Amino acid sequence: MYFDKVLKINGIRAIVFSICYAMCAFQCAYIPYLLTFSDAVFMLPLILLLVTNFADNGKIRLMSLAYLYLFLNFYYPAYTIGFFSFFYLIVYMVFVKKYTMKTIISKLLIFGVSIVFTAGITAIVLYPTALFLMTKYADDATTIENIIGGNVLDIYNQLFMGENMSLFNRYPYVYCGLPVMFLLPAYIFSKKIDIESKILYLSMLVLMVISCTILPLYLFWHCFDAPDGFYYRFTYIISFLLCVIGCKASERIHEIKYRFWAILILINLAIYVICMYVQPNNQMVYQSYSKSTWMFFGINAAYMLIYFGWLIIYNKKASDEKNKKALSLLF
Repeated sequence: MYFDKVLKINGIRAIVFSICYAMCAFQCAYIPYLLTFSDAVFMLPLILLLVTNFADNGKIRLMSLAYLYLFLNFYYPAYTIGFFSFFYLIVYMVFVKKYTMKTIISKLLIFGVSIVFTAGITAIVLYPTALFLMTKYADDATTIENIIGGNVLDIYNQLFMGENMSLFNRYPYVYCGLPVMFLLPAYIFSKKIDIESKILYLSMLVLMVISCTILPLYLFWHCFDAPDGFYYRFTYIISFLLCVIGCKASERIHEIKYRFWAILILINLAIYVICMYVQPNNQMVYQSYSKSTWMFFGINAAYMLIYFGWLIIYNKKASDEKNKKALSLLF
């Protein structure tokens, strides 16, 4: 019954989102000392929904409570999501809602006051802990001079079914599955997806991706701190954005021609080969960390071809409701 309702309301995009984002949550949650980040992963969609509601109708109470929970739980995710949602709010009001400058400034002021208020309450509650850390806790073992940003290939390669050797290898930590390889270009090139939506999500995605490579931006998301242990604490947001974009693109999945999918498969496999030879040269310690080998090239190629076959069958059989449900579960 639950599946019938979800499928009726959201179609295949509900399946895409739940599978891809669950993988992102797993990546964060299975590391013992990053369990607090799993709360940020689960809260991020709710926060953006509440921020969107605030921009639409000015409702602020639930949004403030959500931020209060994040600040009480762990400062880093609250800081990161707070600024990310702030940038999201600006782009949403400017390009999607197209508010006047007066309205934008007034809403940003209200938003800022609510964040400062919730952070202030949290500071009072956590003051004893903060005082203890300031006086007793050792400095980070990492120095800013030793931080080296990742590159786009590092981020791209995380979308394949690779195996990460160590968080200490200093590369972006992103995973949300092979379907994103197809759905992201489909979203970009679809003429039936409104330009306002593309500006909103793609601008946020570009901001987070370049933050992995530009040191000042990278440090900004780390509270201008030299991170010790987990170098890319904000990349779960990249996974989230890719999943949202994938869901948006899946709404138009039946309109995309097969030759487009075939070209995407060839391009992705070509880039995989490039990753296989280029990435090991960029590593500081390990010569290879992502299992980018010819064997995994074959495995990923097989997955892509299977997915391509699934797309063909889905487009032909989706008119029948029972077949549509069965194929969605198979995906």
